[in-house]
Amino acid sequence: RGLMAVATSASAGGFMLRRLILAVIGLPSFLGWLNVAGIEAGLYGREFGVALLVAANMVVFMIVIWRNAQLLHVMDVDRQKAQSALLSSYDELESRIQERTADLTQANEALKAEIAVRERIEAELRRSREELADFFENATVGLHWVGPTGTILNANRAELEMLGYSRDEYVGHNISEFHADPEAAEDILQ
Repeated sequence: RGLMAVATSASAGGFMLRRLILAVIGLPSFLGWLNVAGIEAGLYGREFGVALLVAANMVVFMIVIWRNAQLLHVMDVDRQKAQSALLSSYDELESRIQERTADLTQANEALKAEIAVRERIEAELRRSREELADFFENATVGLHWVGPTGTILNANRAELEMLGYSRDEYVGHNISEFHADPEAAEDILQ
């Protein structure tokens, strides 16, 4: 189970196992057959054949090992290049993240400053409205606000007391209802 997992894997170990298994099984068998054929043909003696077989196995396995080492070296160089490119990409991404974080922090600080300014302006506006409302309501002279259609939008206490109306009887009605000359009120509105 472990051998099959390694043999079928895409790892360097699986690659090496697939390349060497054929050399380990096939080459000694082939060299042994050549040795026996040479001895039977009378090309050399049994002792020389064994020495030749050992030397041939050594040379062939040195070539196989050298070639596989070369391939592993190329794979390792490619892996190192890929790792270097990945680290470079990671550093670039990290740099971009830091830049964007700095930009967002700066934008956030600007928004906080703008919010603080707006809150201050809103507080001043609220205070001004309260002062105006207080002035309007507590003025000793009669005051009223009239909308563009002639509807009375608001009236202060002095106006209501002077005319003798309650707020509900006066506010929300048209100004011409209370004016001595309704046509003059229409002229004023025009």
